[in-house]
Amino acid sequence: MAKHNSGVSQDTSSLAAEKQSIDTSPMALESQFIERLRRHRYQAQLQMQLVPVANLHNTNVANWQRLVPLRCENQSGCAFTWEQQAKSLVNTCHRWCSIVRDNWSCAGNQYERVLNGTPCFNSSLRFEHWPRGARVFAEGNSFLAQLFYTILCASHAHIWKLHTGNSLIAFSPSGASVFLLNNHAYWNRDTYRTVSLLKDIAFDPTVIVLGSLINRSVADEVQRTKTFSSEFNTSRLVKHFGRHLPTYCSADFTNCGYGKAGHTCIPGPINTNAEELVRLILNERLATLS
Repeated sequence: MAKHNSGVSQDTSSLAAEKQSIDTSPMALESQFIERLRRHRYQAQLQMQLVPVANLHNTNVANWQRLVPLRCENQSGCAFTWEQQAKSLVNTCHRWCSIVRDNWSCAGNQYERVLNGTPCFNSSLRFEHWPRGARVFAEGNSFLAQLFYTILCASHAHIWKLHTGNSLIAFSPSGASVFLLNNHAYWNRDTYRTVSLLKDIAFDPTVIVLGSLINRSVADEVQRTKTFSSEFNTSRLVKHFGRHLPTYCSADFTNCGYGKAGHTCIPGPINTNAEELVRLILNERLATLS
């Protein structure tokens, strides 16, 4: 793999001076990071929007205000409406969340029965309780994205959604951050380009989570692992290749169906899998799954 021009938007000395003089409060760090992304020479591939905090768990958000609208809204035969989906969460401990894609969402009697038997997301593992200074970079496909979205939807977070794929940037009140590049072909197809981006914007990850990518081989996974390990040799690497999701309560407009190894309903039994990922990130057990 040939190395690419990094597209550095400011020289190393000025960035070092900036690091010494900047405000280190969580809100200031968020502003500085977003500004670096907006100034980056490849900012056209980093277009984003802030998810209003007031909308994240507001069931009255209109279809057009969601990040991914319900594609079959007002069509006969649509598997559910957003109103039906929100109603399925009533009288449960699970939170409705406006960033969840329509093909990750579910509604109906079967889904309600499963939700009522599913434990709440472990509050001690929520994003707002992650340690200050935790910086997590992750890349993978939508199976990995489902885990991160589950964590963030159960938490308090400032979320910036990139316009491409499932990519997002999230900031915790505690001072932790997550940068997820997910199903974003421009970045995910070129590991060195992604490495250069992280260095350009001074996002030095404390943890790197690598999931499977679409149409990529096992050899590619090995190469990505080696590259990230070499370029960020003080970061802890979590290998999360494959599908680490429940084997029941399928989404993809089946409303918590069985026997389909695709996406799963959020919220739902995926809570357990998402909690396990948090434990891996926080190093509460051996951080290797393959």
